[in-house]
Amino acid sequence: MSNGFCTVAWRPGGFGDKVDTCECGNLTAFPYDPEENTTFELGVKARLMDGRLNFIGTAFHSQYDDMQRTLWAIVGKSVSSNRDIGTLLTNNIAESEITGIELEFDWLPWKDGRIFGWVTWLDAEITNLPGADDGWFCFERAYLGLSTCPAEDPSQIRGDNSFRRPVDFKGNKLPWSPEYSATVTVEHSWRLANGLRLSPYVSAHWQSEMFFSDNNFDEGPFHTGQKAFTSVNASMRLISESAQWGAELYVYNATDELIRSWSDGGPGYQRASFFPPRTYGLKIRKSF
Repeated sequence: MSNGFCTVAWRPGGFGDKVDTCECGNLTAFPYDPEENTTFELGVKARLMDGRLNFIGTAFHSQYDDMQRTLWAIVGKSVSSNRDIGTLLTNNIAESEITGIELEFDWLPWKDGRIFGWVTWLDAEITNLPGADDGWFCFERAYLGLSTCPAEDPSQIRGDNSFRRPVDFKGNKLPWSPEYSATVTVEHSWRLANGLRLSPYVSAHWQSEMFFSDNNFDEGPFHTGQKAFTSVNASMRLISESAQWGAELYVYNATDELIRSWSDGGPGYQRASFFPPRTYGLKIRKSF
């Protein structure tokens, strides 16, 4: 079975919480514009191999005008302590396009065995972003011999009273948009005596490089995103369906990858949060 359709979505604009941008009583709400999205999608669903393989495929193209996007941003500087003042700020990307393919499968290749997962390709890029600037660790980049920032424009001033550095981000990747990603899970069940079921599984996830900001800087310690990585989860589950209890011995992030979930720049340093490191333990469940 296949189908295709076109949708047009509209999201109203608004404004954020008021922020004192200088800790001197200057309250600013930072308004943002409405967002419009037109999407064309073509999909297929199929049941193959005598019903043992379920397959779903989707191809889509989305055109965004004034895409709304919320990120942490520096919006001013304290007049008393000279510290940066930041907030979660919603703004608009003038134009962006997202084209992608998503494939999902659920396969029963042998008795009591199952392999399932998904694969995606995503081309999510900025096509027009007027007023963009790149002031990302300019001194540190020059000091380390990395790609330098664009020249300052004295006629353009940021909220913290520094000069903007105009740049064209056309063709850059949208944040949180890896080009490729895939997850595959393999599990098997053994039926034991007394109605017990032993079910181990292994799940592997891989994704390519992605960024957390529009400038897509990918050099040295000031990389604005997460480089490509592979993570593996596994568990061994013992389940009694009749007695309604289960025990699971598990390990998450078995390869102990250091995976960023977010990052942003501070004054002279970079901040980031990370997904948990290798974690293992035992879970016991009982239904009453």
